Amino acid sequence: MRFQTRNRDDVQLDVTPLVDVVFLLLIFFMLSTTLSINPGIKVDLP
Repeated sequence: MRFQTRNRDDVQLDVTPLVDVVFLLLIFFMLSTTLSINPGIKVDLP
């Protein structure tokens, strides 16, 4: 009994959904982080 061998040259990986998920995660983490403003150094000017 012979098995058919498939050509692996026809397989293509579509990365568009991966890019979409990465951008969604990036936007989610950018919007969910709390931005704290540091008061800085107090300087007495002359």
